[in-house]
Amino acid sequence: MKKFLQDLETELRKNNLSDEEISEIIADHEEMIETAMNEGLTDAELEKKFGNPKEVAEELSQFSEKKEKGRENKKMKRQEFTGIEEGYHINIGLINEDIEFQTNEDGKIIIEYSGKRDLEDYTIEFNNNELVLKTPKKREIGSFFGHEKNQFTISLPQGLKIGNFILKEINGDIELAKHESESLQLDTKNGDLKLSEFKTNTLKLNTINGDVNMEDILCKTISVSQISGDLQMKKVTAIGDFDAHSVSGDMNFENVNCDEFTMKTVSGDVNAYEFYPTSVSLNSVSGDITITNTDMSKTIDVKHERSVSGDIKIRIKK
Repeated sequence: MKKFLQDLETELRKNNLSDEEISEIIADHEEMIETAMNEGLTDAELEKKFGNPKEVAEELSQFSEKKEKGRENKKMKRQEFTGIEEGYHINIGLINEDIEFQTNEDGKIIIEYSGKRDLEDYTIEFNNNELVLKTPKKREIGSFFGHEKNQFTISLPQGLKIGNFILKEINGDIELAKHESESLQLDTKNGDLKLSEFKTNTLKLNTINGDVNMEDILCKTISVSQISGDLQMKKVTAIGDFDAHSVSGDMNFENVNCDEFTMKTVSGDVNAYEFYPTSVSLNSVSGDITITNTDMSKTIDVKHERSVSGDIKIRIKK
């Protein structure tokens, strides 16, 4: 795809984008192409996925800094939905938007938005007791320009339990607190996530580079998979099992309880204080795993323990 990148740069210059914007676009495309190649896409599939360099450049140029110069951010827009019933579902898929969740006592879903893109460009629907918020179907140009990040504030009915909660975000930051759901699935790439005061049966988290902070969480099962971002967990209880996987990101636990804890890490370190699983299966290549507790009455059954060069320690601190 070297020729694609060269042709794309040529076409971008024809559209008078700044050197900074061109560098950012090329870097983003290099990263996406590398990821796609690692996933096994063929050259033909890559060409189909990324399109014609001339068309891509023309589309990207519509959102360049030069064309945006002199325009003011659009005023915050608002959309409301009523008729929300217990067990309503949420399905959100965004690319470059920050999201903050709040609560309201009006029994409504209230969406407030600010940014340069028109709110009408997004898919925002509430049908069959499900909220759907999706990024524009056309190629998401804003993801290539850091200054294009938009903001959503979503207020949900206080005290009304959510059914399935699916939230996928690439570059935006997420703040989610004071809600309850049947299941919670969070998929992030580069953005940071803050989750607090949340209850759910099934919690699944997949992240690449973003940092995650969880506090005051109650659930039945937890599944966490991360590449290089760091994870902080405090006052978290899983009635059932807790599965965690990390490549190079570190994990820090404090006052965490669960049934069986399964940990697999390559080079990321795990530091746990007052961490009381019923049993553990610990696997590490070079990362260190350290569990330090003070309650001698709570024993941990070590079902499996393996490390190539990292240290694994479970100790009682008096």
